[in-house]
Amino acid sequence: MRHGTSLKVLALTALAALSACARGSGNVIGTDAGQSVDLGAPDDTPMGDVGEPDAADVAPSPDDAATPSDAAPDTAPSGCQRDEQCASDPAGAVCDTATGRCVGCVAARPTCRSGTYCEAATNTCQAGCNADSDCGAGGVTRCELSSHRCVGCNADGDCALGTVCQSGACVAGCNERQGCGVGAICCNSQCVNPSSSATHCGGCGQACATGSSCCGGVCIDTQGEVANCGRCGNQCVVPGATATCSQGRCAVGACAAGFGDCDANAANGCETPTAADPANCGACGMACATGPNATARCAAGRCSTECATGYGDCDNTPGNGCEARLPEDPRNCGACGQVCPTGPNAVARCNGGVCASTCASGFGDCDSDPSNGCEAALGTSTSHCGACGVVCVTPNATPSCNAGACVVGACRAGFADCDGDPRNGCETATAADNSNCGACNRRCGAGTACSNGACSSVCAGGTTFCTDRCVDLRSDVASCGSCDRQCPAVANGSAACDQGACGLRCNPGFADCSGGGVDGCETNLRASDQHCGACGAVCQRSNAQARCSDAVCRITLCSPGFDNCNGNDGDGCETSLVSDTRNCGGCGRLCVRNNAVPSCVAGACAIAACTGGFGNCNSLDADGCETSLVSDNLNCGACGRACGPGTACSNGTCASVCTGGTTFCAGACVSLQTDLRNCGACGNVCAAGRSCVAGSCVTVGPANDRCNAAQELNLGQRQSTLSVNLTGANHDVDALCTSLSGADVYYRFTLTSRELVYADTFGTSFDTVLFFASGCTTPMPSGTTAGDQTCNDDSVCGSLQSQVVALLNPGTYYLVVAGYSSNVGTVNIRFQHLPAGNGAVSLLSAGATNPSGTTSGTGSTSECAGSGPENTYWWRTCPADGGGTLSAQTCNRASWDTVLYLRNGDGSVVGSGATCNDDGCGTQSTISAGVSAGAGLHTLTVDGYFSTSSGSYTVAVTRP
Repeated sequence: MRHGTSLKVLALTALAALSACARGSGNVIGTDAGQSVDLGAPDDTPMGDVGEPDAADVAPSPDDAATPSDAAPDTAPSGCQRDEQCASDPAGAVCDTATGRCVGCVAARPTCRSGTYCEAATNTCQAGCNADSDCGAGGVTRCELSSHRCVGCNADGDCALGTVCQSGACVAGCNERQGCGVGAICCNSQCVNPSSSATHCGGCGQACATGSSCCGGVCIDTQGEVANCGRCGNQCVVPGATATCSQGRCAVGACAAGFGDCDANAANGCETPTAADPANCGACGMACATGPNATARCAAGRCSTECATGYGDCDNTPGNGCEARLPEDPRNCGACGQVCPTGPNAVARCNGGVCASTCASGFGDCDSDPSNGCEAALGTSTSHCGACGVVCVTPNATPSCNAGACVVGACRAGFADCDGDPRNGCETATAADNSNCGACNRRCGAGTACSNGACSSVCAGGTTFCTDRCVDLRSDVASCGSCDRQCPAVANGSAACDQGACGLRCNPGFADCSGGGVDGCETNLRASDQHCGACGAVCQRSNAQARCSDAVCRITLCSPGFDNCNGNDGDGCETSLVSDTRNCGGCGRLCVRNNAVPSCVAGACAIAACTGGFGNCNSLDADGCETSLVSDNLNCGACGRACGPGTACSNGTCASVCTGGTTFCAGACVSLQTDLRNCGACGNVCAAGRSCVAGSCVTVGPANDRCNAAQELNLGQRQSTLSVNLTGANHDVDALCTSLSGADVYYRFTLTSRELVYADTFGTSFDTVLFFASGCTTPMPSGTTAGDQTCNDDSVCGSLQSQVVALLNPGTYYLVVAGYSSNVGTVNIRFQHLPAGNGAVSLLSAGATNPSGTTSGTGSTSECAGSGPENTYWWRTCPADGGGTLSAQTCNRASWDTVLYLRNGDGSVVGSGATCNDDGCGTQSTISAGVSAGAGLHTLTVDGYFSTSSGSYTVAVTRP
């Protein structure tokens, strides 16, 4: 409780006029307002409210203990006997019962405010501490009572492992009472790491010899050991070679086959592949020679030459490179040693790596065979006339080659070479050619034709010869009815001749709807409203305007009050929108009215008639016949017919409805015995927090007022939010952290594994008390883990509300929620729980820290794929905490496969950071995750990936 001294003086002044009421150690000093005043300093030490009680949390000594009239003669000095008698004394408000004087303070009792102590010589409060709770700023958390100053420690037990208390401060050191941190031992009053200390390697006093280092608790010669070369853990690895360690440096031993250490650099080992390196072929420094048009190659440690494209090393002399030009050297044509042969009428040559010949004039190597030379006589050969591959072909004639040109030899019977062109041979068929009938240039006269080389008449079968051809005057549009009588052209169609008379054929989509053919195919059946798709098909639709489009009559506009609701242009705008209840005012607009027969009037939905038992009492069509005339008290049997008080509408008739001892109050039948708004009489309302019992307003406590009715907490979720009104609750069990816990209620929960359990009452408007209990009347003492609080009056967050946290083993427990003194009302409770595993559990400080530890045994949690032993770090936050980012990592801080994960007690995952990590840096872990804002519980767990993953570690942590 944080009330000022002025409140305390006022309270004590008021109390002086009242007689004290003894109740043992739990005396409560009443005030006019019925509230106790909490005047002392906060009792929230880090270990819980188990230290000195607040001044106002300890009731005055009972009168029976200070007044001897009840048992024996009064032996006390004359003057004051109780503090109340000094409430208005200018000498001080505290009674020194040893002297009977009113003084400022008494050293034997905690009568000074926080941050001061009582000087016995003057009985005055002086600046200085009187308890550890007076300290806490700047790292000084303990009170040295001899000097009343705040110091860092009073004993070794106040200091962290690895430090001892000297002159009020924690300094590095250790002794038989104060041990070291994880991984360290105490040697000569100092903490050392036996895994790395050269003077205490593996144990106190076990010093390593000169030149040796302590590696993992064993003395190692780091000058010559490959696994620890130069320093612990420096494993020599030389690529392509056997590694050695010399003078603390890694060196090359023996190179692997086919490799050499040509740069004498141990860092990259035997870096040169001597089996394939032309500069070091077979051994370091042995370079392969090269020449023009060549590239040196090394294979299996032996040099070879790779020629450029088109070149060859035909003399097998690497010094002059690849000297032969293979595409053009006839002695090495395409490959070394391939000599081009010569033949008759030819000179050998190499062209593109292929042997060829240069032929004598008039000859050609037409078979591409150099062995027989240029075998073709181009001047006379009909297969190669003038050039290879030129074959003399003279249609209908025997071919011949003369001086390298194809000519006609002799024509076949019935054919003649009338144009003198040998390329088309004897091109004219003289047996049927009217211009060359029987011989070149012999023409047949009009009306005759050439047949079998002789001219004869050719018009037969009813045809007539006109100008130069036989025609049918009955169907020929150029000679329709007579020679050269041309039928005229037709618009949108073509001319036709039928039985010697001119007519027409219309193009697709057009027709001669006017008849006679004078204006051709004048009608466009695709767009004509009078001839839509066919002559005489007029485009018109009922209740609509229509137009012809693509030979289909389509609706363009419906008449007012009609629409084409079925989408079929053929029946026009078939639907009346002014009267059709299925399409009222628009297609698909269905008229539906509750409890009514609908109608459509002028395109608007309306009610035709109400169905039985309903009426349209509000005269609105939109909600139909909305009123039940069989049960509505205001419209019983008909609209506007209201039932009087004490009656109700039943089957359309007003009748009395209050039966079974009920009374009609404000329009309803109620029980005056139990109704909160009509308790004992109509209109008598019970105040908030009270109930109506047997016609009287009484206070009734909450359902979980007693332990045997404790509310069971659901542990299926990490956080539960609860609310309870303490009004009417009893006081059942005394809290250990204050003597003034008042009305209380119980919550019960059962753990199946070890967990950290947290609760607070932040958000409650009055002074509260929280504590855990192992039984209905057994509050838990503090100390389940360092930094916890199993009982709390005023939280460390600086408020009158409470905050508790405890490490609990499997079993059933109770959370007791109470008001301080006589405070009652609605309490808001936040309950959280997080698994703690079966390893070590430690408080995690804010900021950057490097906690270390060792995991062992078997794991009990399995989040983030972790299945090994785990250690847990925890902390709690206040309502004003803004959250932030926690970063943690075991990179290079553990030798085994670690897992890290963050849990927020409210179950939230804050931001985009991952809350767990397995292999963030090798087999170690690193996370950066969000810590939720506000009050609550948070944990960081160090776990192992496999069930066998465990050992010592250090985790670098920064938390908000």
